[in-house]
Amino acid sequence: GALGGGAGGLAAWQAGERDPAHPLLRRYLTPWPRLAAGEALAGLATAAVDISDGLLADLGHILEHSGGGAHLEPEALPLAEGLVAALGEEGARQAALTGGDDYELLVCLPAERLDEARHRLAVLELPLTVVGQLTRSSGVSGVPAAQRTGWQHFRGATPGGTP
Repeated sequence: GALGGGAGGLAAWQAGERDPAHPLLRRYLTPWPRLAAGEALAGLATAAVDISDGLLADLGHILEHSGGGAHLEPEALPLAEGLVAALGEEGARQAALTGGDDYELLVCLPAERLDEARHRLAVLELPLTVVGQLTRSSGVSGVPAAQRTGWQHFRGATPGGTP
């Protein structure tokens, strides 16, 4: 699914937007956790987490447990409707990487299972977008260190929240 909608919706709310039909505000105020998608990918995915604290922060949880790293392709990130118009291209990419409250799934799949996973999600009318790959080396590459923030509970977004 698309990313950055939660952060974009929060920004819209803070700017005074109250129209419940606003696409970003709708994403923020009425998130839709991807429970059916998680069930559909059972047996295929080797790891999965919902993106509640931001893609980078939640990827960090997977990497912490796997002992590996990841290479991300930020230009491949699917952006929420209206996000670029609201935040600009750079702000939209940052919201997609670090904004919380998206509740989309971040899943790890072997390459040979990708077509089957897409087929299972197509039945639910959900896309599956490859945004990077796991690596044996630690840390995250493909994203400048200055952009690596994530939601830190009780402190807000702070630098260094992820590997």
